[in-house]
Amino acid sequence: MNRKQVTAVILGAGHRSTIYGDVSLRMPKRLKIVAVCDIDPAKANAAAERYGIPRERVYYTLDDLVKAGRLADMVINGTLDDQHVKTALPLLALGYDMLIEKPLATNREDLEKLYGAAREYGNRIFICHVLRYASFYTAIRRVIESGEIGKVISINMAEDVSLHHMIVSYVRGQWNNENLSAPLLLAKSCHDIDLMTWMMKGNAPKKVYSVGSDYSFSPDKAPENNGSRCLLDCPREADCPYSAGKHYLDEDIPHGFYVWKSEDLTREEKIEALKTVNPYGRCVFRCGHEGVDHQVVTVTFEDGAVGVFTLTGGAPRDERRIQIVGTEGSVFGVFEENKFIIRHQNSACTYEERTVDENIPALTLHGGGDEALILDFCDYISGGEPSISFAELSESLSGHRVVFAAEESRKSGMPVTI
Repeated sequence: MNRKQVTAVILGAGHRSTIYGDVSLRMPKRLKIVAVCDIDPAKANAAAERYGIPRERVYYTLDDLVKAGRLADMVINGTLDDQHVKTALPLLALGYDMLIEKPLATNREDLEKLYGAAREYGNRIFICHVLRYASFYTAIRRVIESGEIGKVISINMAEDVSLHHMIVSYVRGQWNNENLSAPLLLAKSCHDIDLMTWMMKGNAPKKVYSVGSDYSFSPDKAPENNGSRCLLDCPREADCPYSAGKHYLDEDIPHGFYVWKSEDLTREEKIEALKTVNPYGRCVFRCGHEGVDHQVVTVTFEDGAVGVFTLTGGAPRDERRIQIVGTEGSVFGVFEENKFIIRHQNSACTYEERTVDENIPALTLHGGGDEALILDFCDYISGGEPSISFAELSESLSGHRVVFAAEESRKSGMPVTI
C-alpha cells in the first residue's frame, strides 16, 4: 500500500494527545501535526515547539480554530471527557475526520448527537479504544473469528484497578465525581465493555443489569479523628495506606503527571503543596468522591449468550482478566502476563490445552495499542482497508450504549433493555 502522509490538528494538548502526536516524531512520513488548540497557552505553546508548528497555527480558543477553516485531514480530540462532543460538532461541520479519546460522550444524548452529526457530514470518527489494538486482545479475537472454540456461550471479564491508580485518578483526581465528569465504569472501563461487545461482534447486546457502590471511600468509612489533609493535620497519616505522602513524593510515581504539573519542584516544595493547595493532598474521605469503587455488569446478547464484567478499585495491582467459553473450547488469559491458554475437550473425558505467547511482543503502554491505533486510522482515511481492530464510530456505539444502560440499571435496581 502506498501510504500518504496524514495531517492532523491537536485539540487539547494534554497527556493522551501527546502520546498520539509523538507518532509524528517517529514516523514523519505517516503523520504530521500542523496546528494545535488548547485553552492553556502553556500547553499549546509547548506542543507547538514539540511538533514544529508555526506561530500562526497555534490557537487558544475553539472559536479561533473553527474560524481558521479546515487546516488538516483530521483532528486528534484529547479534550476532557465532557468536552468531547461540544468541541467535535463544529469541527465535524468543517469536514474534519476525527480521532476522539474515550469516552466518546458522558451521556446517551450526546452520544447519539455525535453519531447523527457524523452521518450528516460523512465524517470518519475513530474512538481511542486502544486495547483492541493490543496484540493480546487481537490474538484472542482472531481465535474467536477462526471458529476454533465454536460459538461463544459466555464471556467473563474483570478489571482490578490498583489502590494507587484508584485514589490518584478516581478518588482524589479529575474523575472523582461522576456528576461532574464521568462514572467510573465509563471513565475507566469503557475499554473493557468495548472489548466484550467487539469479541461478540455480530451478536448485539440486548439487556443489561448492574450493581455497584462506594465500598471504601465514602465519608462514613472515614476513621475517627482523621484530618482534612494528610500532611497537614492528620494524626493517622503514618499508618494510613492512602497517605498522600506515601503515594506522591517518590520520583517517577505512576500517573505523576496528574499530581505534579511541574517537574522542577523540590521535595520540600511538594510537601508544602500537599499541605496547602494541591488537591491530591486531601484526605481520601474528604475529596467529594461521588460514585462507585466496584461494579458488576451482566449483559445478555441477542442469541442468549451472556457477558459478565467485574470492576474493582483498590486492588494490589492493575490487572485485566478474560475468560471466554464456547461450544468447542475456551480461552483464558491475563493481559499483564501477555499470554493466554486455549483449552479443548478431548475424547478421554479430559481436556488438552496450549499456551499462546509466541508472536506477541513485549508489553508496552496499552500493549502497544496507542501507536497501532493512530496508524490504522491514518491508513483508513488514506483509502486503506481497516484492520480487525477497527474502532470506527458505528463499530463502537454498542459498548457505550451498554455502559449507559448499566449506569441506569445500577441506579434504578432494574434491568435495562438496549
